[in-house]
Amino acid sequence: MNDKKIKSSNIGVKLALIMLCVILLGIVLTVGVSTYIAGNVIMQESLNKVQKETEREASNMNEWLASHKTALTTLSSVLSKLKDYSKDQLAAIFKAELDSDDVLQDVYMGFTDNTAIMGSGFRIEDLYDWWKATERPWYNLAMTDTSHAHITSPYVDSNTGKLCITASQAVYRDGVLMGVVGIDILITKLQDVTLSVTLDADGYAVLIDTNGDLLIHPNEKFAPDSEGNFQNLAVVSNGAYSRLWNEISASDKMIKYKDESGEYKYYTVSTLDATGWRLMTVLSTGVVTQPIITVILIVIPLTLIIMVIAAIVIFSTIKNVITLPMTKVIENLSGISSDIESVSTRLDEMSNTLADGSSRQAEAIEEISATITQELAMITNSAESTRNAAKLSESSRDSAKESQNKMSELSAIMEQLKNSSDVIGQIVRTIDDIAFQTNLLAINATVEAARAGGEAGMSFAVVADEVRKLAHNSAEASAKTTEIIEKNISLTNTSRDVSRGVVGMLKEITQQFENLFTIITNVNMESEDEAKGIEQINIAMANMEKVMQANSASAKEISQAVSELADDIQQLHNQIGDVNKLIKNK
Repeated sequence: MNDKKIKSSNIGVKLALIMLCVILLGIVLTVGVSTYIAGNVIMQESLNKVQKETEREASNMNEWLASHKTALTTLSSVLSKLKDYSKDQLAAIFKAELDSDDVLQDVYMGFTDNTAIMGSGFRIEDLYDWWKATERPWYNLAMTDTSHAHITSPYVDSNTGKLCITASQAVYRDGVLMGVVGIDILITKLQDVTLSVTLDADGYAVLIDTNGDLLIHPNEKFAPDSEGNFQNLAVVSNGAYSRLWNEISASDKMIKYKDESGEYKYYTVSTLDATGWRLMTVLSTGVVTQPIITVILIVIPLTLIIMVIAAIVIFSTIKNVITLPMTKVIENLSGISSDIESVSTRLDEMSNTLADGSSRQAEAIEEISATITQELAMITNSAESTRNAAKLSESSRDSAKESQNKMSELSAIMEQLKNSSDVIGQIVRTIDDIAFQTNLLAINATVEAARAGGEAGMSFAVVADEVRKLAHNSAEASAKTTEIIEKNISLTNTSRDVSRGVVGMLKEITQQFENLFTIITNVNMESEDEAKGIEQINIAMANMEKVMQANSASAKEISQAVSELADDIQQLHNQIGDVNKLIKNK
């Protein structure tokens, strides 16, 4: 009994350890993801801080340059309104402007006649006979756009050896160019600002000209040479920074770039609007990642401590709260699995019955569909025969109508023939009258011949005889013609009566063909409607057959799924039994 309790206890401990490991793994993953997200947030905030600091320092430089451009613009405005352009007057104004700011090296004005007046009192044209105001770079720069002040690129002052810039602007009085006023400015302020920007112990800032020249750099190896020529970022260190210059010259941005020593650093650029120069800060990647490392060094020990405490609490909780109730849960699951197995068995039987019924119904529908298809074929043939009969009836009807029309024409011709025969009869009667009169003439001629006697009488007798013969022949011809005409008239009347009868019969036949055509047409339409109805029924039966086949297939799939479910339930039941045996140590 004690051995069983020990085994059951060991199983509970193992189960508790497994659950504890799962929970601790979840804690580790959660802490890791949270640390990763927090590290990214801290790094992004650090980079944003560097970006804002670079923009702030660039803004300070820009304001300093803009203030001197504004001062030059004010001086140019004063000179454009000045009436007295005497040397003493201008020298006094330039001297006052020069004394107003310590960074100003000199204030002067070059005139169109190549002379100049300087606030320092220096007469450069007396020292250098080749010096001409209109040929100086600051003069030509101001003339490129006379609407505002310009600032030259930095250069090394020959007197002080310090970096200077010249601000210049054209001066017009009453629309006439008087010359160009210029101010030489020491850029020690810009040097101090640039060299003071460190951001961290290893960080520094660089001021770059629009063409990539390194104007201010904390490293002496990047300083201008003895002749005042600046080094270019794209070519220093054997072109190690050429791609960097291509990137930052396109737009202000932050770039992670490997320097000449192979170390990755963050290069952040902000442009000075007053000159187009670029202030670039350089920061080691370690400065950005240092806060993340600090967070990790704090989070990991705290996480380990929390995990140890949590392990003790969770282990005790799992052992007392989960392991003991699990036995009851498994027993309940065992009973539930038995019930589910019984239900799945009944479902399997029902699905098999449904599948068999669906199969039989699908077969019956298939047979009905085949029968309907045959009926549809027969009806279709009957409809086709009816259509042919309708066409034949229509053709016969047309022929009967044509025959009726021909017989009507024949009857009309017979009528005309009868009328012609009547006319001929009248003509024959006229000939009879003529023959009768001729006969009378012959008789008179005979009488006259008898009266005349002699040769004259004989002549009359010959004429009378010829006239009598002519009258006799005319009478015989007329009689024969009359007989023939009467026969023709009789035949014509008979033919007219017969043709009238035939016309009547053809009318009746035509009307019967009309009725027959109407009946056949109606039968044809009904046959077509019936064929369409049968076709729709056939389509519906085909759809029903598909549905029944689908139902049968679904029933088979359900039966198969229920069988698989029964197998899975049986396996679950076996597994629960095994777990129950292990927990109860049976």
